[in-house]
Amino acid sequence: MKTKKKVSKPVVRNNGYISVYIPKHPNCDVNGYMLQHRVKLEKKLKRYLLRTEVVHHIDGNVANNKIKNLMLFASSIDHLKHHAQLRAPLIAFQKMIEKSIRSLLREERRNKPCKFPECNKIHHAKEYCKKHWRKLNKYGVVFDGNISTYLKAQSFQD
Repeated sequence: MKTKKKVSKPVVRNNGYISVYIPKHPNCDVNGYMLQHRVKLEKKLKRYLLRTEVVHHIDGNVANNKIKNLMLFASSIDHLKHHAQLRAPLIAFQKMIEKSIRSLLREERRNKPCKFPECNKIHHAKEYCKKHWRKLNKYGVVFDGNISTYLKAQSFQD
């Protein structure tokens, strides 16, 4: 009577990777488990993977262990270089978006009327037009929306 081999079910780890129980594999962990994607790639290549070799999931889904989704790198440095190349266009796009947002905010601050009452001159990045900004800085008075404060300060300085 033949006995069937006891095949353990794949185990999904906390990080999403799938492990399979292969206690006699030379690269298994202390509990006898190996990452499924490494096992599949070893079967495809018909050799054991080196410990330095890194298997990359092309679509980013670590549970998708189809051969079409796996890419082998000779070292972790090569794998990091690959990720840097993937991120470079995204980083450039992000910088471009940030730059355009900054310019929009700059434009929003510009071309507004002076806060000084009855003055409709356009200011650039300040709350007052040049004339009133200079006066306020010269006399050390900040206009608080009350015309009398400015006039009192002006009468003392004149």
